[in-house]
Amino acid sequence: MIEEALRRQLQPIADRRKRLHLARRLSICWLICGLIGAAMVSGAWLWGWGSTSAVLALCIAAVLATVWIIHRSCRLQPDYRVLARTIEQQHPDLQALLLAAIEQEPQGPDGQMGYLQQRVIAEAVTHAAGHDWLQSISQGKLMLAGLGRTAALLFLLVVLSQMLPLTSLLPREHKGVLASRGFDVTVTPGDTSIEQGTPVVILARFEGRVPSAVDLLFGEAGQEPQQISLSRSLDDPVFGGILQDVRSDLLYHVEYADQRTRDYTISVYQCPELVRADAKIVYPTYTKLPEKTIKDTRQVSVVEGSEVTLILTLNKPVATARLVPKTGIAVGLAVDRQDPNVLTASVTASQSQRYELHMADAQGRSNKMPPRFVIEVHKNLPPELTPVFPSNDVVVSPLEELSLEADVADDYGVTGYGLSYALAGTEGRDLVLTEASNEKPQIQYLLAMEEL
Repeated sequence: MIEEALRRQLQPIADRRKRLHLARRLSICWLICGLIGAAMVSGAWLWGWGSTSAVLALCIAAVLATVWIIHRSCRLQPDYRVLARTIEQQHPDLQALLLAAIEQEPQGPDGQMGYLQQRVIAEAVTHAAGHDWLQSISQGKLMLAGLGRTAALLFLLVVLSQMLPLTSLLPREHKGVLASRGFDVTVTPGDTSIEQGTPVVILARFEGRVPSAVDLLFGEAGQEPQQISLSRSLDDPVFGGILQDVRSDLLYHVEYADQRTRDYTISVYQCPELVRADAKIVYPTYTKLPEKTIKDTRQVSVVEGSEVTLILTLNKPVATARLVPKTGIAVGLAVDRQDPNVLTASVTASQSQRYELHMADAQGRSNKMPPRFVIEVHKNLPPELTPVFPSNDVVVSPLEELSLEADVADDYGVTGYGLSYALAGTEGRDLVLTEASNEKPQIQYLLAMEEL
């Protein structure tokens, strides 16, 4: 806590120090902004580079920095210890008396200074009355700082005026003096390869001189080229256009100011792609089903044990191709001898499975979205036997004839049926009634007990 009498002596010095601090900070800020602007003006003059957005960004940055510095200066609290050291450097006879007076704190229970503390503060105030402490920060320093601040502000304003087209004194036709010997243009993407059907963005970037108009000429080799105008991006020295849905190889070049670039090449390629998938199914012999071919399909349902051959037609020959199951080992594909765009793969259907087709051409380009194939396998269920008569246990005499009846059902028909019986104490016997049957045969047999 500093004594009020001592504070009144130091306050004018603190105010003068705050003004000096503000002037110096503003001078540095405006000088830095002016130097950045001068560099931008030089770039526009020497190489023809210029950007309205950059000028606007520099103005906003200078205003924000100025406001921030003034705000910080207004909130800056005086550092009395620094002031004391500055005054004591100008008045060595103080011998740290002022610094000691500033550091005094009340020690009494009523918040009053002690006798010795009051004595130190009184001596410091007496010294201030007999000496001009204000000269520790002289008026000459303040004037010099003010002149520096004014000069930095004028420098910034002049630079900003030269960056604006309406107030610039630099002739526009002479901008880019280092590049005035000719146009320096860079065309992108230059020679390139693209996937068929994708668009291509053509950019022409100029360094130095910038022409007023730029045209793009393109077409297939040996044909009359088409022409479109490239549009400029704001004040940037970049002209651009887009070629939509490129389907074939093209040659293109850029024309400007009675000049043109060399011819560039756009090579079109195709990624491997499945065009059509057919499935040939050979059913097991027990089903008595004929061979079947399903056209243009990705999903088949077959009987367990069927031989499924996938016939895949591609848009181009490939270097590698395989069917990758969800679980298990991948299946290789064979190239058709007559058509290299056709691949075949055979699978014995033992369980339901889902496959993905992965392939790559000679350049290593793979298919982006692997097509999926689903083979659903239906199990061969055992025949169902339903007794009709008798439907339960019966007691017969040795001379009686027993009529036996039963229904047989199977999903793919039965190849034969018969009867098995055994007498007590003897081995069982099998009696074949037929070798083949229809889909749902009915068994009827008269068993003579006396012949057993």
